[in-house]
Amino acid sequence: MNQSRAPLYEALVNYVKRAVTKLHVPGHQYGRGLPREMALLLGKSSQFDLSVLEDIDSLSHPQSAIKESQELAAKIFGAQETLFLVQGSTLGVLTMILSTCSLNDKILIGRNIHQSVVSGLILSGVRPVYLQPEFDRDFNLPLAIKPEMVEKSLKENPDTRAVFITNPTQFGITTDIKKIAQITHRAGKILLVDEAWGAHFKFHPEFPATALESGADMVVQSTHKRLPALSQTAMLHLQGKRIDREKVKKIVRLLQTTSPS
Repeated sequence: MNQSRAPLYEALVNYVKRAVTKLHVPGHQYGRGLPREMALLLGKSSQFDLSVLEDIDSLSHPQSAIKESQELAAKIFGAQETLFLVQGSTLGVLTMILSTCSLNDKILIGRNIHQSVVSGLILSGVRPVYLQPEFDRDFNLPLAIKPEMVEKSLKENPDTRAVFITNPTQFGITTDIKKIAQITHRAGKILLVDEAWGAHFKFHPEFPATALESGADMVVQSTHKRLPALSQTAMLHLQGKRIDREKVKKIVRLLQTTSPS
């Protein structure tokens, strides 16, 4: 696969170059309908604010440019399949919970979670079993969830459906995801990782191993947090046989905007 290509960007450029008569949304029509001050600020970039079009593919049912872009992303990040998200890692977090757990299922979750995880619990009706990380009082920071915490809690809650780990935290604190993955899978459970702040881990040997490399089943990354991407862009990475991929895609379509830019 040619990682120097950018199929979605190429499709956008080709569409804009054609200068077709636009009879579709968005209503600003290549930026011509924007207030003058905003048009001057955005310049030519407003031409690329396009929604679902045959020439540039559909995020809900990718068949061409987006499909190829996702395949390239999966290859470079080490996933079997990657889905692009335009509602940040929040959408990925909700999808991970809703696609793996059902009403009244138990899920093991650290207290150092993002607020989107709480939203996922509310929407799904899943029952959280909380893990309390250690706390560094000198720096006023919660630390990582340790593997032995996960192992102990799984023994105490054998009916747990999945384990949800935030790694790294927003303060850059990491844990041993590989060991947690081994413990989780040995117990027959699914490992979900919120790697929103660790999308850059793949690109330097001195960074920690990624969640995918460590054996996680499903991982969400905020591409816009630590990589050169626009706001709200994120990726949901899938691997292994424990995940129902079609269910994952249905949940994404259920929650994601039908007018992605």
